[in-house]
Amino acid sequence: MIKKNLTAFLFIASVFTAVAQQTSKCEEQIAAFEQTVKAEKYDDALQQFEGLVKKCPNVDEKLYTLAETALVYKIESAQTKELKQQFADSIFGVYQLHNKNFPKAKNSNNINKALIQ
Repeated sequence: MIKKNLTAFLFIASVFTAVAQQTSKCEEQIAAFEQTVKAEKYDDALQQFEGLVKKCPNVDEKLYTLAETALVYKIESAQTKELKQQFADSIFGVYQLHNKNFPKAKNSNNINKALIQ
């Protein structure tokens, strides 16, 4: 009985350790993403975002606000109407993912979505 409990405890502890390591790795990658956005390297930032949203969708809400910053810039600097629409569609997708992973942000994202349209 004690052996089973100890085995179960060790298994659970190893799972929590693995999750904590993944979260730590995600936080480091999100910090690098933030530096890319602050350096105004928006094309690089959007590529980073694609990978981060797959690996770390609900680690930090900052992921979505930084992606929004990059996409707003891309919308404002787009040369054609089609390109603006493409980036607008992308930002709507970011809002949708943000709402899915952080439901409390839903209202502000709906307002932002209306402003972009």
